[in-house]
Order: sequence, then structure tokens, then C-alpha cells
Amino acid sequence: MGGVTLEIEEYEQKYINRTTKKINKIPNYGTVTLIANDPLSSIYVDNIAKGKGSWTGKVSVGNHIFECRRGAHIPSSRTINIGNGTNITVPLDAPTPIYGTIDINTTPEGATVYINDTLAGTTPLRRNDIIIGEKQIRIEKEFYTTEIRNIKISSDSTTSLSVVMTNIVPVKITSNIDSTNLYLNGKHIGFTPYADTLNGGEYK
Repeated sequence: MGGVTLEIEEYEQKYINRTTKKINKIPNYGTVTLIANDPLSSIYVDNIAKGKGSWTGKVSVGNHIFECRRGAHIPSSRTINIGNGTNITVPLDAPTPIYGTIDINTTPEGATVYINDTLAGTTPLRRNDIIIGEKQIRIEKEFYTTEIRNIKISSDSTTSLSVVMTNIVPVKITSNIDSTNLYLNGKHIGFTPYADTLNGGEYK
């Protein structure tokens, strides 16, 4: 009888062990797919970067903060409670741009302005819809040198830029005999026929 009792106890212990293992295998997480409305923004889960545009992964059961971030923008975020075994898709709103104001004037007026190679308008130019941050300003006008400036636009003040443009004149010089040496203000600049643009002014 002692041997039978021992076998029953061993069987019960093995059954308990198997049951415990099965219970431990029950998932304690959910699967989440995050899709940002702005594909260039970065996705964060509980302040940890996960990638750009979209992300799918497992997160533990409980509350989690899902964010969409982008430079010079206000992040968007959602707090969601993830249940055990959940499999959900969460859309994330695009971050909100932070705008600044720029005021550009040139002498003479009527110059074309490009901000980071994107046409912005003609001078005098005032815009209050420019996303803050470092910008390259390119100013062009026919018969004037192209002017390039690097500026920083902030949200709490107007960034002003005034530029005096340098006049340039198309010049074509010919002579009775081709390949004649040509000097400008005493400096050899080439041979005839000669074509170039020069800054406005007097030359010898």
C-alpha cells in the first residue's frame, strides 16, 4: 500500500507542475500597430523611439503612452489601456507645426525669395506661416547678384532681414581682331570676343 500511495503523490505532483507551466504560458501582453498620419514623424512608446511612420509590436498589459513627434512641432499623444491578448490598430494624429514670422525687404524691391529652395514670394515679403528653425534664404532678381542668407526663425518674435542687392550688367566686348588681349582695370581677364556679367560701376 505504501508503494501505491507514493505513486499517487508523484502523479499529483507531475499534474500540478504541468498545470503551472500551462498557466505561465498565458500571454501577458497585447499587440499594437501604430500608424502616424504624418509619415515623416517618429513614433514613441512610453518615451522610447520605435521608428518612423508606423510600428507594430508587443507591449505589456496596462496603460501606455503612444506619441507622434517631429522637430519644430508639438507632439500628438494617446494614452491607451492594453488588455491581455489585445490586437489593435491605433492611428496617431500628425504633430502640430510651430510657426514663426519672417519679414524680408530688399533694395530694390521686387526680388524673388526662396526659403529652403521653396518659392516664398517677392519683396517686400512678410509671412507668419513659416515653421520655426534654421532656414536658408535665397534672393534673386534679374541683373542683380543672388543673395543667400542663413537665419533662424523662432515662435516668439519676428525675424527681419534687409538686403541691399548688387547690380550686375551683361557685357559683350568685341574687337576688329579676334583673340585680342583684354584688360579690366589693369587685370587681364581674357580675350576678345568676351561675354560676362559685371557689377555696376566704372571700369577701364
